[in-house]
Amino acid sequence: MACVHPDQLQSWDAHDTDRLYRLIADSIPQLVWATAPDGDADYFNSRLLAYTGLSADRLAGQRWREIIHPDDRERVRVAWNEAAQAGERYTIECRLRRADGAYRRHHVSALPLRGRDGSVVRWFGTCTEIEDQVRDARLLETTVEERTRALRESERRFQLFMEHAPAAAWIKDARFRYTYVNRTYEHVHGRAAKDVLGCDDFDLHPHELARSLREEDEMIQRRGEAAQKMHAVPYADGRPGHWLVVKFPLRDAAGETGVAGIAIDVTPRLEAEEKARRYAEEVRTLVGRLVQAQEAERRRVADELHDLIGQNLTALGIDLQALKQRLQSAGDQIAAPRLDAMAALVETTIDAIRGVMTDLRPAALEDFGLVPALRWYASQFSKRTGLKVATKAPRREMRLPPDIELALFRIVQEALTNAAKHSGAASVEIRIRYGERVKLTVQDDGRGFSEPVGARAARRGGFGLTTMRERAEAHGGSLRVEFPERGTRIVVELPRQVEIPGTGHVD
Repeated sequence: MACVHPDQLQSWDAHDTDRLYRLIADSIPQLVWATAPDGDADYFNSRLLAYTGLSADRLAGQRWREIIHPDDRERVRVAWNEAAQAGERYTIECRLRRADGAYRRHHVSALPLRGRDGSVVRWFGTCTEIEDQVRDARLLETTVEERTRALRESERRFQLFMEHAPAAAWIKDARFRYTYVNRTYEHVHGRAAKDVLGCDDFDLHPHELARSLREEDEMIQRRGEAAQKMHAVPYADGRPGHWLVVKFPLRDAAGETGVAGIAIDVTPRLEAEEKARRYAEEVRTLVGRLVQAQEAERRRVADELHDLIGQNLTALGIDLQALKQRLQSAGDQIAAPRLDAMAALVETTIDAIRGVMTDLRPAALEDFGLVPALRWYASQFSKRTGLKVATKAPRREMRLPPDIELALFRIVQEALTNAAKHSGAASVEIRIRYGERVKLTVQDDGRGFSEPVGARAARRGGFGLTTMRERAEAHGGSLRVEFPERGTRIVVELPRQVEIPGTGHVD
């Protein structure tokens, strides 16, 4: 099939061109029309007639303008007149009325057909509906605008957040040059952003620090994972600073991976922790001195009770016995019962003083060690209070430094006293375990602390626990209160320090 070049159409006679045009017009999907040089329409293809629902006669001449949207008619008229006068291609977008009355946007285009003398003899045009494309384009444009606004708003919020964040923040590109620093970064390093952007760490920091930062950045870029590290970087004024630095990989718009980071100033917190550590050490030292002073005073009082009151009471008992024998020899039998009662009272007082002396200065602890001393004390405590006390420990006892043994013994004394006074228990179990730390537990089967307020008070150190906790902490240990299903459990853990091996039979 031979092809006809468009330029050859101008050399054809009008009849041949018109017949060819009609054949083509009815075979394409566009709305096709033709007019005389003055714009009077005289041809419409079948698709145009079907689209408008009008006959050719109804559209002929200038009546075709009626299917144009009223708001577009003047604009179409002006554009048509300009094209007709110039004899040049005519193009415009306007809305055309469909058969159902709906106006749809079309792209209208027309070309002049010239005769042999070069004058315009016909205009041939097409209308292509672009309503869906225009709607989609507008929707796309609206979506782009909305997302652009959202992005700008997001960027604005990001800028506001980062500029007011108390942490120093920065972004580096794939070659580790700074592309962003926030206000805190400027303040911390004493450099304006304009003096930082485009530079790398070797331009800004001493060589050793810059090399360390570069190695971290290269590792993060290579692994593609975030990392966290403490950095010692001085402030701009030279004061030492400590920073918790979090770095992470960050891709830029070109797909290259840079490194971003946030540095949180933890210097005040570390200084506060160090100060608290020093205070705690001072408190432990003071508590230790207080305990030593208390124990020294206990020993002094115990010695005075033994040397003064105890000996005097013993002498008084001997004198009473001698007086009784002398009165009996003289035949006085009336005074004997009264003297026996006085002697019994002296013995009871001596026993009570011995008990107080034992509490003040447990001789068994110094002579035999912690476990035998606890067993003996538990036996005496049971006799005084009726509370059943059992002591359980490994068969091979580990002797501890004297101050550790004394602290544990005093804690047990206080715990047993609390159990007898407050728990309503029938029995108490004392258990000792040796390891890297000595673990002591004292558990009763009493009513415990059923109310939350009481439990919280017990944990804080109420109900006589403060002294026990201070003793444990003074030796680098800890004390906690636990609440099993029944009763209360005191758990003490102390460092064992230097051990002196010993032996002894333990249940």
